[in-house]
Amino acid sequence: MTRRSFTETERAYLLSLPAVASVGESRITYADGFVRESLTRYLAGESPVGLFREAGLPPELVGHKRIDRAFARWKADRLTILGLAAPQNTASPSAAASDASASPSSDASASSPSAPRDSRNVHGSHGVRDSHDIRDLMIVQQAHYIAHLERRIAELERERAVERTRAQQERPSVPSAS
Repeated sequence: MTRRSFTETERAYLLSLPAVASVGESRITYADGFVRESLTRYLAGESPVGLFREAGLPPELVGHKRIDRAFARWKADRLTILGLAAPQNTASPSAAASDASASPSSDASASSPSAPRDSRNVHGSHGVRDSHDIRDLMIVQQAHYIAHLERRIAELERERAVERTRAQQERPSVPSAS
């Protein structure tokens, strides 16, 4: 399996989203609020791709597989994510350490620079953003969508050319009248 690396522009765009806590070369860590809200809405019947798209994370950028895997992880850990799990004091220190590093909801994240980002509403209604910033985000998202559509058009044109060639080869040749 190969991981898709994000470009610097894509990383900057992803980091500008309230739904994203951090971005590595090929990894995204989602904000706690986004994870909780998305999981809650998913369990109520909403589409994972739709939820990611709404947060500015179209599958053309992050990939369908990444979305599927995120929801699989979140569903498996839904009691903890939604705050319904009873605290367990019997966990080994190594398990607690791995949980803290794997979960963006650890207490360490509350004092990190990303904490204010996590506390904002996913849709930006609680965060103060100027309209220029929102326009930039929309432009980047639309550019990704346009690139996706252009690739799809090129793919369909190739398929059409192959079908035309095949149809011409299957036609019986008509002798010319000379």
